[in-house]
Amino acid sequence: MTRHNSVVKPPSRAERKAALLAELEQQRIDILVDSDTLLRASSPLDSHWKSFKLPLYAIGGIAALRIARHPGGAMAAVVKCSQAICCLGN
Repeated sequence: MTRHNSVVKPPSRAERKAALLAELEQQRIDILVDSDTLLRASSPLDSHWKSFKLPLYAIGGIAALRIARHPGGAMAAVVKCSQAICCLGN
């Protein structure tokens, strides 16, 4: 078996910097492409979400008013739910 005495030099600082900058640029391009794909895929959900916003705000407002007027009832519901969750775990 022959052994070559070739020494592999590590890349210079400028070469490493250029490689890292190229990798960073590719990551930016990938992010732009992925964000465009995500926007196109989620646009139907966004359009339907707009139709649910007003009823959800109204329901949330009514719930907030009831909790503000009767805070003990909300606490009782939280305690009851936490007890039910604990019983399911056992």
